[in-house]
Amino acid sequence: MRRSLARTLLAALVAVPLTVLAAPAAHASTCPLLLDAANDAVLFTPSLNANDLDVRSADIASGTTNVVAVLRLTTLTPSNAAQVGARWAVAWQVNGVKYAFLLDRDPRGTYTPRIANGGTAPVQVVVDFTNATITWTAPRTAFGQLATAGQTFDTITASGSVMTPAGVTTTADAAFTTQTYVDQTAGCIPAT
Repeated sequence: MRRSLARTLLAALVAVPLTVLAAPAAHASTCPLLLDAANDAVLFTPSLNANDLDVRSADIASGTTNVVAVLRLTTLTPSNAAQVGARWAVAWQVNGVKYAFLLDRDPRGTYTPRIANGGTAPVQVVVDFTNATITWTAPRTAFGQLATAGQTFDTITASGSVMTPAGVTTTADAAFTTQTYVDQTAGCIPAT
């Protein structure tokens, strides 16, 4: 009996690591997908601090219904540098087609979200001042390259920029990652 139990335990201990090692990575190897240094958002010479444009990290995920992105910043309290307006973005490619979630803040403090290369699909945005995060959610149908499940999101970037009333942008902070995300797999953030 003891030998049988010992063999079973030994077999289980040997099998578990092999199962874990053999399991394919369903999402990025680390969370968040994109990570950036603090306090590196600057504008002009002499440099102006622009902490509301300072990218800290970003994630993206997709489900059967939506695509979601989260951008984390140092703060969302408008800096003097960004009083004229600001633009935040999380961008990526699928099969070489570029997409982006954008959020513009005009000088009056009005926020306008949109999708670059996503047509006129509705996009929901949550601007969370307490946690300094921006979360975008849009229907996956807005992204033509996701018509077939399992596509790879690559060339993932995030940025914070000053935007003038004329629509001219000057980037204060931009970050990128070499990590990728596979459509409809478990990610660093939830998506439905």
